Amino acid sequence: LAATLAIAVPAAGQEKPGPQLPGMCGQERATLDMLLGGFGETPFALAVSGSVPIIFTLNATTGTWSMLRVFPGRDLVCFMGSGQNWVAVEPSAPGEPL
Repeated sequence: LAATLAIAVPAAGQEKPGPQLPGMCGQERATLDMLLGGFGETPFALAVSGSVPIIFTLNATTGTWSMLRVFPGRDLVCFMGSGQNWVAVEPSAPGEPL
């Protein structure tokens, strides 16, 4: 059994969430509270790709993590991914293996 998920990517200047599966998006504070209460994950990094803010959350004890896309000014975040077995690695020199 295979499932397909289509994600709409807005054009520049038209950033708004496309159709989402129920439970995939939510208010920023409520979503972060759910990750803390349900998984013990806390924000540990913020990255920006173009104009798209991304929040990373982590439970360093269990290794669970989540990646959330932020919609500034809308009090909205959407899950981009999550998983288990997070491992921190030391930065390596260019061309060196991790």
